Amino acid sequence: MTTPQPPPASVQTHRDLVPINTFTSSTGQHGSLMVTDIYILPDKLDEYVRLVTPVVRTMRDMPECLFCEISQDPADAAHIRIQHSWTEGTDWFVGACESQQWFADYVKGLAGIADMSRGRRFHPIAVPKTNDA
Repeated sequence: MTTPQPPPASVQTHRDLVPINTFTSSTGQHGSLMVTDIYILPDKLDEYVRLVTPVVRTMRDMPECLFCEISQDPADAAHIRIQHSWTEGTDWFVGACESQQWFADYVKGLAGIADMSRGRRFHPIAVPKTNDA
C-alpha cells in the first residue's frame, strides 16, 4: 500500500526555495513572457539537465505554450536562463504550472543544486512620473 503524497507547498514556498537572480514577466492581451535567471553549482550542471528536461517537455506539450527554452551563458556556465511564453497570462501560469506537483518536485530538486551564494538580486523597474495637467 502506498502512502498518499501531501499536496505541493504553496507557490510562494516554492519560490522561496531557490535564489533567483532575476525574474521578469510581462502579460498582454495575447499572452505572457517569463524570463528567469538562476545559478547552478558548476559540478551539478548535468544533474540540472536531467532535472529540467521532463519539465520542459511537460510545458512544451501544453497547448498554451508558445515556446520554452533553457540557455546557458557562454561566459558563465553556472548562469542558466529560462524563457517561456504562453497564450495565457502569468496568473494562469501560477495555477496551471507552479501549483502542480511536477513543478513542485522540480523546484525542490533545483533547491539542492542551485548556487545559493548567488542570486536574490531584484532589479525594480522605475515607472516614470507624468504630469497630468
